Amino acid sequence: MIKENFILDKLNNDRAVLGTFVVNPSVISVDIICSTDIDFIIIDREHGPISFETAQLMSIACESRGVSPIMRVGDVELSFIQNALDIGVHGIQIPNINTLQDAKDVINFAKYPPEGIRGFSPFTRAGNYSIHNSMVLTKKANANTAVILGIEGKDALNNF
Repeated sequence: MIKENFILDKLNNDRAVLGTFVVNPSVISVDIICSTDIDFIIIDREHGPISFETAQLMSIACESRGVSPIMRVGDVELSFIQNALDIGVHGIQIPNINTLQDAKDVINFAKYPPEGIRGFSPFTRAGNYSIHNSMVLTKKANANTAVILGIEGKDALNNF
């Protein structure tokens, strides 16, 4: 993502952030929630019936209010992670990270080369739909994308 990442800017300046999960596919609900002093919304595709198309509209609503959209991707899956990031969310949250290899895979899938293997297209919302961003997209996105790992359960804690 080449745009400003509101939540990372706050966290990098040692500011506390407040957010919530959204599981219903309603752009209007997201817009209402974003009208408060919230800092981020996690668009939950693990437990909610939210399509990527609706998630993109939800992301647009978030950004219009200065709120960071984060997508909870339900699995360590390259295509899900790449699609989430291509629609312009400020970060991803992956649940059930059970091993160090899971964590490395998520980071590998979320970052462009040389840091990862994410596929490249500037013709996405994250690339601002422009070939002119090709030279800066990979570097900016690698530095500007939040990757949040959910280490859940006793086995996962023991593995780490």
